[in-house]
Amino acid sequence: MDLRNVPASEIMHTEVVCLNPSMNLEEVRDIFLSSNISGAPVIDDEEVLCGVVSQSDLIKVGLAGDFDSSDDNELLVGFSAWGAGGDSESIAERLRSKSVADIMAGNIFSAMPDDPVSYVAGEMRKHHIHRVVITDKDKHVVGIVTPFDLLKLLES
Repeated sequence: MDLRNVPASEIMHTEVVCLNPSMNLEEVRDIFLSSNISGAPVIDDEEVLCGVVSQSDLIKVGLAGDFDSSDDNELLVGFSAWGAGGDSESIAERLRSKSVADIMAGNIFSAMPDDPVSYVAGEMRKHHIHRVVITDKDKHVVGIVTPFDLLKLLES
């Protein structure tokens, strides 16, 4: 069997954590940490895909500002240091002051369940992204594919 033609529906995760545009970034950080994910699609009130937020987006907001503060410098060691009890107040304030809508990527690279994994992999490579959201024809999220899903396919 040619693995390039396997449909995305066969390798995608169907239990997708989605974000709401009005959530603040502290909530998003907590969701990412508790769900062990590094990014998530954003859906509007009609559950239509409208953006994507990644851990990198949060880090850019959290670390924006004055790096002369020793508290901020300590947090450069990793995202997980931002968990409960590990926040510097300035980072926590920055995360609380911004919403998902403020930072979400609007140019979303999505695919349909029947699209071949070769298309999904090509989108990841071409756009330097770590997840492709799988949607139905109405842009409702039905799954997500990450590089790990592609690697699992190669192992099978």
